[in-house]
Order: sequence, then structure tokens, then C-alpha cells
Amino acid sequence: MGEKKRVLPAAARMFMGLVFLVFGLNGLLNFIPQPKTLPDGVIAFLGAMMNTRYFLPLVFGTQVVVGVLLLVNRFVPLALVMIAPVIVHILAFHLYLQPGGIGPGVLVLLLEIYSGSLLLEFAAEYFRYERGAGRELGLPLCSRCALWLSPEFVFWPGL
Repeated sequence: MGEKKRVLPAAARMFMGLVFLVFGLNGLLNFIPQPKTLPDGVIAFLGAMMNTRYFLPLVFGTQVVVGVLLLVNRFVPLALVMIAPVIVHILAFHLYLQPGGIGPGVLVLLLEIYSGSLLLEFAAEYFRYERGAGRELGLPLCSRCALWLSPEFVFWPGL
């Protein structure tokens, strides 16, 4: 059972990192062939996002950054928070415009929820420790902000 506790989170993190890196790079470089026909709603939606000139590079650039962070196991909690709105966008896109392709989005959502639950467990444990240590040392409650600078946040052992 102990081996599963280490392997499953790492596998989820690596899979999510690979998915977001590949599809983020594809959005920027277009190396995966697009389908010949797309529904009219999809064409209109993608055309509108392309006309903004910033939205698609922002979304795909975020996917690349998050994919790299997840693959190298650095700033994993930040990466999970950064990618959450993108996952909601992917699900909404497929739910309303292209329901046939929703499978990978649901899989990534489940991995995000699993990883997020591990993040919450880690944060609760960290803050429980920090609060107790802070009282003993006479530190103010805001010293918990050290989470963002701690080695545990940069190289997250939970994933």
C-alpha cells in the first residue's frame, strides 16, 4: 500500500504534465493534424478567440508552463491552481460545442481533483504544523505565508 501512495500521485502528475505540454505546444506550433470538418459553432468560437490575438497564446502558453512545472515536479501546487480555469474551459468547450471529444477533458478533470485533494491534505498538514510552531516561537499568524517560499512548495513531496 505504501508503494501505491508514492506511485499514483507521481503518475497522475506526470500524465497531466505530458498532456498539457503536448497539447499546449500543439496549440502554439500546430503539429497534430486538425480534423477536416468541424461544427459551425467550433469554427465561430475558435475564430473569435484567434481574432483577439492574445487569448489562444495565453491559454496554450499556460498549458506549456504548467506541463513543464508538473513534469519537473516544481511548484506543483501553483501549477494545479493555474491550470484549473483551463480545465473548466476545456470541459465547457466540449460540453457545449463538441461533445464527442469530452473524454480526455473528463480524465484530466479527475486527475486534477485527485491531485487537488492531495494538495489540500498537504496544506492542512503544513498549516497545522506551522500554527503550532508559530505559537511556540511567538510568531504572528501570517508567518504561514512562508509556505510559498518553503522547499516543500517548490519541490512538493506529495506529488
